[in-house]
Amino acid sequence: MRIISSLPPELTDLLFKAGARAIVLVEGDKDCDVLRDWFKKSLSQMEFFACDGISNLNKWLEELLNRGTLKRAYGITDRDFRSDAEVDDSYLQGSHLFILRRYALENYLLEPKPLWEVLTLRDPDIKISLPDEQDMETRLLEICRALKHIVAANWLYFDENKAQYQSSGQTARLEYFKIGHDHDRHIVIKQAAKQLKCNEDDCEKRIAEREEIIERYLTNLNSAHQVIDGKRILHWVNNDHFITGRDYLFRLLTDRARLRGLPNDIVKIVQDRILGSART
Repeated sequence: MRIISSLPPELTDLLFKAGARAIVLVEGDKDCDVLRDWFKKSLSQMEFFACDGISNLNKWLEELLNRGTLKRAYGITDRDFRSDAEVDDSYLQGSHLFILRRYALENYLLEPKPLWEVLTLRDPDIKISLPDEQDMETRLLEICRALKHIVAANWLYFDENKAQYQSSGQTARLEYFKIGHDHDRHIVIKQAAKQLKCNEDDCEKRIAEREEIIERYLTNLNSAHQVIDGKRILHWVNNDHFITGRDYLFRLLTDRARLRGLPNDIVKIVQDRILGSART
């Protein structure tokens, strides 16, 4: 049986909702929407819960594993700027927290062919500027390069927050640039310098170092998906090529991914590591 009396109210409520099912914590509501749609046939065995960010996810998962008797609680989190080694370590035997191999769940929705199909079904005239899926891939890489400056600045924030947390247990409270923020490099550097409390020349140098690393990933779309935030790419695609509510495009791409075949690494997390735990 589950021990719930000593847990915070939000986790007590979560446990009641889950019942005997495995609990899978994710960062946000959109993650829940996608994963519930993709694994709807398995929702009798597990349930996904949004935690409103990675900090809550880590805290809730620790509470469930350390203060409950039933250990079928797991987390799936965005990669953000974690290294290949950190990602690989999250899949070691006994792990309960899995890091996506792409930057975020949205990156799995942005494969050239299904995206091109959705866009051209909505507006056949798009074929004039994007004749086929190869042109769609080229366009996605162009968007990734245009976002490189903001991504580099966010990487600085990620590292600063991580360093502060490791030394004091509290992050520096640096928040990523908002989705849709002006991606002009000069503006990004100016605002990042203010946030980091350093001069613009020093900030430019630090951003340039990250940009150089990011550029190595932009030779093809598969590797670009590891370092460029899919939420930002999706926002750009919607504004430039779809021009309808982002939720609608999001739902169409979620459905298309399910129909074409789910990403292998996410299937392995859910089927082998989470649902498989009940069979061992």
